[in-house]
Amino acid sequence: MSGGTNAGAFVFQVLIALTASAIGALVKMVIAKLKSKQSKSIEATKGKPQGKKQRFSLWSVIIAGAIAAVGFFISFANFTLIAKSYRYPDQVPTFMGVAPLIVLSNSMAPTFENNDLIFIKKASAEELNVYDIIAFRTIDGYNTVTHRIIEIGEEDGTRLFFTKGDANTAADPEAVYADQLVGKYCRHIGSAGASIIFLSSPIGNIFLMLFNASTLSILFVSILIYFSKRKQKRNEQIAC
Repeated sequence: MSGGTNAGAFVFQVLIALTASAIGALVKMVIAKLKSKQSKSIEATKGKPQGKKQRFSLWSVIIAGAIAAVGFFISFANFTLIAKSYRYPDQVPTFMGVAPLIVLSNSMAPTFENNDLIFIKKASAEELNVYDIIAFRTIDGYNTVTHRIIEIGEEDGTRLFFTKGDANTAADPEAVYADQLVGKYCRHIGSAGASIIFLSSPIGNIFLMLFNASTLSILFVSILIYFSKRKQKRNEQIAC
């Protein structure tokens, strides 16, 4: 079906990529810290390098905390959407008023294409205008379509919408009524669909749990190193 979409988890591929890179860098930082701890002399700690190392430890804590926060946000959003999809199977699940959908065709190219992740914000029929892109449930309720409004009509005092995919030559055969509306398109992330499908799967959920456990461990180690360095510096200042 042209313009078909499917509900996915509310995660951002960009954040996943950034956090994956950051956690790798943080692991290297922590390892370097542990290796240098034994070899550091008192003379080195009194000079400028110590200040840099102290800031280095603080940045380790900040980065680890940020990664952990992102990981837990992603997991919370993911589990919320999955729970809503089981509890309300006849509705498109939302998180914070936004429905993430995975595009399954190129009917809206080049605005967005197959395997893109799009975000649909709730909107009433009165808010919509011609040329807006809307997501709506098909009459049978089994599919969600995201197409552009090309004409707005009225029937028995209720607005109805005629839609068409940007890449399609013909308009959609059926009008869209207000009770079919999911919301209005607001933005998308290109080629994020495969990542979202993976993170929505049982294996993906396990990956998220392991990811969160790892970031918490690194955060804990970073905090220990940071306070250990602070205590060591105070002791050296007292000794001097």
